[in-house]
Amino acid sequence: MVEEKELKRKQGNLINFYRRIKRLTQQELGDKLGYSNGVISGYERGRTSPSSIEMEKIANILERDLNDFKVLS
Repeated sequence: MVEEKELKRKQGNLINFYRRIKRLTQQELGDKLGYSNGVISGYERGRTSPSSIEMEKIANILERDLNDFKVLS
């Protein structure tokens, strides 16, 4: 359980990092995905994690390869 939380947190940190590189706010990223900024905040804080389809959309919006978001334990 702890490992899963840690993986979510690390993936969230990567989403946050690449979002900031693109100079997008959580609201702007959320708007592009059709989600609230609260959903994006949840991803970035590791409270929830995006599905594989959602992760593909995030990667496309942030112009990153999906592998850039892979987290190794």
